[in-house]
Amino acid sequence: MFVGLMFGVFACALWGLVYMIPLWLSAYDPMLIALARYTIFGAFSAVLLCFQRESLRKMTRSDWGNALALGVVGNLFFYWLLASAVQLSGAPIAGAFTAMIPICVAVVANLRARRHGQAVAWRRLAFPLTLVALGMVCLNWTEFSYFLASSDEPPSGFWLGVFFAFLSLIVWTWYPISNAEWLIHHRGQLSATFWTAAQGAAALPAAAFGLVWWIAAAPSVEAVFAPTPEHFLIGTLILGLICSWLAICFWNAMSQRLTPALGGQMIIFETIFAVIYAHIMRHALPTPLMSTGMTLLLIGVFLSVRVFQKSSARKGEIELSEKTQHSAP
Repeated sequence: MFVGLMFGVFACALWGLVYMIPLWLSAYDPMLIALARYTIFGAFSAVLLCFQRESLRKMTRSDWGNALALGVVGNLFFYWLLASAVQLSGAPIAGAFTAMIPICVAVVANLRARRHGQAVAWRRLAFPLTLVALGMVCLNWTEFSYFLASSDEPPSGFWLGVFFAFLSLIVWTWYPISNAEWLIHHRGQLSATFWTAAQGAAALPAAAFGLVWWIAAAPSVEAVFAPTPEHFLIGTLILGLICSWLAICFWNAMSQRLTPALGGQMIIFETIFAVIYAHIMRHALPTPLMSTGMTLLLIGVFLSVRVFQKSSARKGEIELSEKTQHSAP
């Protein structure tokens, strides 16, 4: 479990950058950033798949359908929503909705697990999830106030950004659960890195077509990548190779080791890292309220891990007892 937790932290440390780069590339449309990011991710993934023919032969039509849905909706569409929310409403608002993902995922995943008799009792999850919720409020309150004081975004644009952030919450409540269920079902058959490449390659046609259409509709290629083409190239390469390929590999490796309900809660570290990176860019220290929020979040996750550890241990004892009874003469 510890290895899975560390993979989740590594993934979120890289995903925290996705809040900063749209601000660094604020002169560019979020859709253009998303198309370029996933074209790079998809092209790199397609090249890697050429060297994994044995794994490719194991993929069914249903598997490719899942890869397409997760790649296009869970990656390309999600990032367009997130980048739009960041540019319209600011990173704090987008981060606040992202920070709600752990609770939504934990609730939905636990409800789904209940169908198979594998759910954790709600009374045992109530306190950790409450701490997570309080931590998110504390963490984002100061950031929200900062944005309102410094932003000149009109109210209509601000609320449109809030709507995009809400849609991104829905998409990424669905993504980690569906992704984890596929990985757990195929554990030992296909690797996490292969599944990352499959998602990237499945998203490539949509991303590449969109990027070509975007360039063709522009007056010139230079106009598409102006005013700072070198910044655009560096930013999208970081997004495509580090924040997509490497981060998703870490996330998929985590998803094979943790339950969907516990793995989904790890996304709160993305919010924590995003806040840390934002303060580094501002050359400022977190406020006491923010520090309190981070502490509550970490305690909430720690207690959640303890709950799931005890649940797994109890299930193991029950299974061992049943095997012993069956093998008894």
